[in-house]
Amino acid sequence: MVSMINPPSLAEYNPQPGDFFSDREIIEIPLLLSKSHFQMLEKLSQEKGCTFAETFRQLLVKASRAADSSYQDIIF
Repeated sequence: MVSMINPPSLAEYNPQPGDFFSDREIIEIPLLLSKSHFQMLEKLSQEKGCTFAETFRQLLVKASRAADSSYQDIIF
């Protein structure tokens, strides 16, 4: 896992050209949300029985698919 909060130096990480992050690599990023957005995602996570991070990733995938297919409804 690579942390974007305290990212490693390039000497420590040693990425190869063209593959800075692989699809299987986990990247840690800070996320600023309003209290209401946090509570909405937390409630959705509990309803789906998954973690907050899993819920957020699923929403990103749905949003990406919606953008790719011009489908506007990204309801989880």
